[in-house]
Amino acid sequence: LRKHGDDELAHYAKDCYDIEYRFPWGWAELEGIADRTDYDLRQHLESSGEDLTYFDDTVEEGGEQRYLPYVIEPSGGVDRATLAFWLDAYDEEPDGDAVRVVSHLHRDLAPVTVAALPLSRNEKLTPTAR
Repeated sequence: LRKHGDDELAHYAKDCYDIEYRFPWGWAELEGIADRTDYDLRQHLESSGEDLTYFDDTVEEGGEQRYLPYVIEPSGGVDRATLAFWLDAYDEEPDGDAVRVVSHLHRDLAPVTVAALPLSRNEKLTPTAR
């Protein structure tokens, strides 16, 4: 988890954190989580003229009862997470004079033990399938 510095924040963000993964080529973001405050709703309110405030009827008399909610923006993609899962699972095992590539997916991602084996009788395709 990495907190953004003030010089990295977007103009609308009060705070921002990245969930990062150490790829073979270095650290990179898997997901960003930004505190956008009431920026988005305020922009909509000013453009549309619609009242987007929230009324809180649980506040004691005399307290602040109407406010614009803050927005928390989680932003993540399946592509980087999937890549991280596969890179984490990648392994090379010695197999005689050769090296065999094996995927050791974490038990939470693959609770059932399976194997992918070449089914082709075509000897030219067998090395590629392995």
